[in-house]
Amino acid sequence: MTLSRCSTDGGTDFDWARLKLWKNRALLPDENKGSRDNYCGKSAWGDQSSGTYYFELDGFTSGGTMSAKKVVIAY
Repeated sequence: MTLSRCSTDGGTDFDWARLKLWKNRALLPDENKGSRDNYCGKSAWGDQSSGTYYFELDGFTSGGTMSAKKVVIAY
């Protein structure tokens, strides 16, 4: 995942966003594939098995709202 042109509504400039990758598992709890701190650039989780995945924004520098002008998912 790559983020670009990031900002928050907090009192400080954007520094990082913590992202979690989850694998959806039917009839089982979803599997946490790990967290990465993204500094408005690229984060990678390595090769993953086939399936349905989603990202969670788990925190960021400051403020209540974080935005990125562009989000790119590559696999």
